Amino acid sequence: MIGLHVVVDNASPEALDRALLYLKRTKQRTVDIAAGAQIDRGMQFVERVRAEAPGITVFWRNLDPEDTGIHAKHSAEWVYQRKVAPFRAWMQRHRIVFMPDNETSGDDERIRTYANWEADFGRMLHTDGLYGAFCRFATGNIVESQYRLLKPVFDMMTPGDYVSPNEYSAQPGYPPGSGGHLERYKLMWKAAGRRLPTVIGEAGVAMNYNPGKGYIDAGMTDEAFAQQMIDEQVWYTDADGYEVDRHLFRVGAFSYGGYMLRSGVFTYLENYYAHKEPPIVIATPDTPTQTPPTAPPPSTDPVEVPRAEDPIWMHNLTKAKRARIAMGRLMLEFGDELRGFIVDDEAYELIGEMAGMLDARG
Repeated sequence: MIGLHVVVDNASPEALDRALLYLKRTKQRTVDIAAGAQIDRGMQFVERVRAEAPGITVFWRNLDPEDTGIHAKHSAEWVYQRKVAPFRAWMQRHRIVFMPDNETSGDDERIRTYANWEADFGRMLHTDGLYGAFCRFATGNIVESQYRLLKPVFDMMTPGDYVSPNEYSAQPGYPPGSGGHLERYKLMWKAAGRRLPTVIGEAGVAMNYNPGKGYIDAGMTDEAFAQQMIDEQVWYTDADGYEVDRHLFRVGAFSYGGYMLRSGVFTYLENYYAHKEPPIVIATPDTPTQTPPTAPPPSTDPVEVPRAEDPIWMHNLTKAKRARIAMGRLMLEFGDELRGFIVDDEAYELIGEMAGMLDARG
């Protein structure tokens, strides 16, 4: 889904209200919220989001001037005691996913140090019943050969953790294919040897990959920008329906005015989601309507009721296809309640078990 990255510092009350309305109207599963100088206001906004969109998962970033590459400046313990421990009960209550280090890059030795630091930090989160958003690399980073060095992070992760890099495209036509910046998260999946729960922490258009210039600087209309984000979802949706959320940068412009999400972006995307067909809907084939025969007189003899048979069209379905049918029917009836849970591999394993029960029937 196409979600939001909200920086509460410098965001007007009207901007926060509009962001919350978007999250509710489009039934988002995740959101990035950050605050630093106005951390109390940021926490209040988190509480509003959790109260009005209770199924949503909040990724939380405690901003400060040392945030980027903080692992090279302080130990994991030092950062944890200042950014997590004082807010532990609040974070537990609101099921916060914490983002510890922002946009680290460097040579192999620095990435090894980073991976061990993140793994230590993650284990501290787990001890307190909390989870993390790891590997928040800048778009186009790290070097492809370095993803194998992140194994300590992948080995540490438990259900509830995410990898959350940033992935930006350029304005249409420059460069073709956005220079390999999209779908880079799959390099982590390859290094880990499995699909990792993933949310793109920052997404959008960076003009010529200049970090200071966004879609507004590139001369894109709100509608053109929103449509490009929709078109790019093809890079974030697997064949089995697993969809990676992306958080558009950003609400609360701060010093990045060219990225500020204007009202036209929200309206265009809300209209898209309002008319978007459910992602998994498999209907049973229609059968001709027939006039029922006249019912015979009731009998007092015991009647053996045969077990209902699966329709013929189901006989040759694979286990995976049966799972998709089961999930599609569940989503049709209980979509709002279930959508927030079907975001990781564990959910799909449960659906696979459901498919196994279907297989056992014949």
